[in-house]
Amino acid sequence: MAATTRFLVAGDTGGDLARLFARVGAVNAKHGPFAFLLCVGDFLGAADASAAALAPYLSGDAAVPLPTYVLASRPGEPDPALEAAGPGGELAPQLFHLGSAGVAELSGLRVAYLSGGGGGCSVDPAAVGELRAAAGGAGFGGVDVLLTCAWPRGFYLKLDPSSLPADLLPDKDLPEVGLEEVAELAVKLRPRYHFCGGEGAFWQRPPYRLDARSHACRMVGLSRVQEDKKQTWLKAFGMVPQAALGGAVPAQPEGTTDCPYPYAALAAGGGGGGGERRGERAAKRQREEWVTDGRGWIAEQCWFCTSSTQFESHLVTSVGDEAYLTIAKGPLVPHHSLLVPVAHKSSSLDLSAAEAAEVRSYISAVRRCFAARGESVSVSVTHTCGGRAHTRTHTLHTSGSGA
Repeated sequence: MAATTRFLVAGDTGGDLARLFARVGAVNAKHGPFAFLLCVGDFLGAADASAAALAPYLSGDAAVPLPTYVLASRPGEPDPALEAAGPGGELAPQLFHLGSAGVAELSGLRVAYLSGGGGGCSVDPAAVGELRAAAGGAGFGGVDVLLTCAWPRGFYLKLDPSSLPADLLPDKDLPEVGLEEVAELAVKLRPRYHFCGGEGAFWQRPPYRLDARSHACRMVGLSRVQEDKKQTWLKAFGMVPQAALGGAVPAQPEGTTDCPYPYAALAAGGGGGGGERRGERAAKRQREEWVTDGRGWIAEQCWFCTSSTQFESHLVTSVGDEAYLTIAKGPLVPHHSLLVPVAHKSSSLDLSAAEAAEVRSYISAVRRCFAARGESVSVSVTHTCGGRAHTRTHTLHTSGSGA
């Protein structure tokens, strides 16, 4: 039987390294040995205080008890210590900065990570793109662990509302918690465990599945490192690396739910998670295979959401990775069409780099199509139906064109 890798995971440290490593050292001595410690969320705290936090570990006055791997919570606010170490670099003996995004192998486990997104910050689109590319690579079979500084948007869906703890983020509106990009990557990277920080609360979601044949994923949010012993900010885990399973898929435990994120249907076929790979022609999608936006509070109001009872898939003419093209239900002119992001976005400014690029690609394709017929295309961006952004295209006859 393959060996189990045992490791620890901690939430936002916020620069309180002394408290973190004192607890980790005690747990490792009593219950270890553990292979390593993973830290999600904000590790060093304020940039101007990071040097002081690291000083005892650089001088040798204090020691990191086991190999520790950390993220940068706020990529838009450069931290001198993290910049000096660089991606994969050593902050102090046995203390390593993973970087902005990537996939690393730690004691046999494949660990994907994404920095940024903590404290209401955004994530770097280039970093998200790097992980999308990794998930779309040939032979990609998923990762063992995903680390993020933010929770995934829609994490609580597919659960009975009565099962949610009353004290789960009581000061926040759950539909607004987390990031869409993190939810997307939680599907495309196919992790077995997803650890996240940034909300200052501990909650372990019941496992969910991407499809009936896949392994289950467990999402775990960790609290901040603090004195209050009622707050869970350090947890121990053990798992056999996926590579050592020989293709075997662990049974889905009792209580496993459907995936809460609206990207699951697109990822059901494998690593790409966003439809066909570039350069390949995919079979026509059937209606039941369409991505379902599980965010019911949106789908009930938006007829562009594919899970809406008002969604009319027979009008759709093309489905891409990030957007789809559909004939307007009430066309103003012949060939009036709408270009709609798959994920519900309230503004074109909210589009990810990949979504914006695909929208531009669609517009160019529509222009070329009608230019060949002697027609030009008028393009406008509008918002309707619960504040959803979409792009309208109208054909205009040019001089000399037929009626």
